Amino acid sequence: MSLSTEAVAAAGAAWVWMPDDAEVVEDAGYTILRLPDYYGFDLSVVSFTPAGPLAPAVDAVLARARTLGPPVLDWQVLIGDPPGLRDELAARGGRVKLGLEILAADLADGAPALRPPTAPVELRWATDFVTVRDGAAVEVTGFGGELPPATRLERTAARNAKATPAGRAARSSPTWTVSPSERAAWRSWTASPG
Repeated sequence: MSLSTEAVAAAGAAWVWMPDDAEVVEDAGYTILRLPDYYGFDLSVVSFTPAGPLAPAVDAVLARARTLGPPVLDWQVLIGDPPGLRDELAARGGRVKLGLEILAADLADGAPALRPPTAPVELRWATDFVTVRDGAAVEVTGFGGELPPATRLERTAARNAKATPAGRAARSSPTWTVSPSERAAWRSWTASPG
């Protein structure tokens, strides 16, 4: 079985990561996250599914973003987003911030054989303070910002430790520890909502 671009786009759009303490602003055609202060960016459009013409839909998202305060909006442009979105953002002063390469594989017949990593890699469930802190450090290295407060890390570790044995481990993601030079790159746009 092979994967179509449409199937990969749908799967990517269905997976949106957000920290538990993010403010979620949703409308019928978009989702904006206002992230906690310790992240390197404040506002991010993580979903965009306009029902009507593209230009007014982009204007509506930017207008809503203006009401949230921060002067910069990150907009994740996904492979399933409407054609012309990149041009609409560029026309409003948006610029590419990061690029993302998507690697997808059909796992119906099991995982493919992988070559050994070229850097030391360790996989641990993020169920204790040290591992949660290490995971947050990887996020900071890859995406900027600063480490969350220790109390936040402790709450996350406790929540994860409770959820993992109960079979809800998808919410308590494992922490991948890799060297900073092995980070993935994301494609997003940065624009002033004003």
